[in-house]
Amino acid sequence: MEISELTIRILLLFFPGIICTLLVDSLTIHRERNSSIFFINSFVFGLSCYLLYYAGKNALHLIPFVSKFVDTRVIFLEALTKSDVDIDYLEIIKVTIGVSIVFSLFISWILNEKIFHRRAQKLGVTKKFGEIGVWEYAFGQPSLGWIWVRDIKNDLVYQGWLQAFSDNVDENELLLTDVTVFRNSTGDELYKVRGLYLSRERNEITIEFPQSESIASNQEVKR
Repeated sequence: MEISELTIRILLLFFPGIICTLLVDSLTIHRERNSSIFFINSFVFGLSCYLLYYAGKNALHLIPFVSKFVDTRVIFLEALTKSDVDIDYLEIIKVTIGVSIVFSLFISWILNEKIFHRRAQKLGVTKKFGEIGVWEYAFGQPSLGWIWVRDIKNDLVYQGWLQAFSDNVDENELLLTDVTVFRNSTGDELYKVRGLYLSRERNEITIEFPQSESIASNQEVKR
């Protein structure tokens, strides 16, 4: 399959948007996206990066003794709409390094912190919490740390600090540290380990979030 000259031209011009999309995808939790969503995001992020680049150059142009060194012209739109205009590769590099990487971090922060959903909830616009599922919502709370995991099938309870959890919707993985293991049915302490990796079906475990380690340590493990 031959790639046309126009396709190569568009890919080069939207390279900052492609890089931005790849970074956002790697820094956020989301369901698998098809190619059409990827290209749409690359288009939107690419345009946004060039607009930010243009706004930045104009802002610098307003600074005395700097304006004479700043050219506010952006070749992107001309190169996109006119085939006889040469692509400015240096401009693409500047937008990719100077804008798209920082912009991807900002977008990832907004998505991970659920800024839009939280503001919309306060305004009564939506009741959605912006997560893929309750698993991601529960473990995404910043105040969580000390947890109890009850392994119903194996009659065990794990107490420990939550260090990591799976961000893949098809996996149920937990990493705990400073773990104490109890018998769920009797509350008897069995052993302690420095770290513990757990992978269970979600219908085989229940997870409890005590108020604090001190409270949790003073409570008896009960059925």
